[in-house]
Amino acid sequence: LKWLQGHNLYAPHSDPVALLWDALQRLESLQGVFPCSLRDMGLYSRDSLCDAILTKIDCTTMLLMPSIADVLAWIRSAEKTGHVPHRGRGVLEKGTTLVFGHAQGKSFTRWQIKLYSKGIEIGAHPLPDLMMKDYEVVDWVNKCLRVEVVLGRHELFERGLRRLGNWNSETAGIMWGDKVARLQFNDADVNFDLESLPMPLRGTSVAWTTGED
Repeated sequence: LKWLQGHNLYAPHSDPVALLWDALQRLESLQGVFPCSLRDMGLYSRDSLCDAILTKIDCTTMLLMPSIADVLAWIRSAEKTGHVPHRGRGVLEKGTTLVFGHAQGKSFTRWQIKLYSKGIEIGAHPLPDLMMKDYEVVDWVNKCLRVEVVLGRHELFERGLRRLGNWNSETAGIMWGDKVARLQFNDADVNFDLESLPMPLRGTSVAWTTGED
């Protein structure tokens, strides 16, 4: 869930209403963050947030590969071999982020699939110092391929998902799987560990390697 000028909120669950309510309660407990209480703002419970309107939301997962080199090699291969019907081939942004459904300079309103190296990202946007000093954390992040499904306002409207209360703990996974399953690959060699992929991508990969459309 992106909020407050693009900052991210993360939680072990994927219920945006509960996530935002927990964050607001935490901020309320910090002196001087809010000028008044949540109750004074008309927010009495998590249900008070249900009518909030979403303009964009990211449904994400991390796929673990053997090394950062494998992550970057997979992205390069996917650029050459992958496409999404009615979205076309992927476009590289900043050299290492592959975007299917690129807006080409226009305002983004529909949906995109973004694939990038999480290890490269933390080089530009480091994790907190405590985490950056932990070798196991950095080593794990370097092996991660980030797969994001970004839903814009028109897609959210058509799916009936612009209202925050219309999301639950399963919605993000359903939307992620629906879009990622549309990725298709042609007859080129893309090397990766099939077992590291979630089921929607495994099905796409198996169909591709067996010559199915």
